[in-house]
Amino acid sequence: MNQLWRRAVNIAKSYMNDSDFSFRREAESEDEELRRIIDELNSEKEQEPAREQRQSSQQNQQRAGAARNGEMTIAEACRVLQVPAHADADTIKSAYKKLIREHHPDRVATQSEDVRERAAKRSREINNAYSFLKKARNFS
Repeated sequence: MNQLWRRAVNIAKSYMNDSDFSFRREAESEDEELRRIIDELNSEKEQEPAREQRQSSQQNQQRAGAARNGEMTIAEACRVLQVPAHADADTIKSAYKKLIREHHPDRVATQSEDVRERAAKRSREINNAYSFLKKARNFS
């Protein structure tokens, strides 16, 4: 009986050693995987400011190009319509309607040619700003 007991203990120990070894090997591979992930995240974090700076530079170049091409920027369009840059579609529409009522050339049809030209120019500017914002903000 003693001999059987020793054999059972030895078998149990060998299973434990094998499973303990595989457990350690799995734990080591998991640790390596975690270290690799941490290193990858840290490298992305280090690269993030440079990426943001590149995107900001590209946006500034696009805005400058739009201004050179006679196109409007969102900030300019909002300034023309006298609304904040974060204004929603309803606010933009109501500001457009109010301004176009005030500056429509038909309202000054009986006045001098100079006044009519200024009104026509201002109403074109208002229409262009409104059209630009409609396209930029995807509303109708």
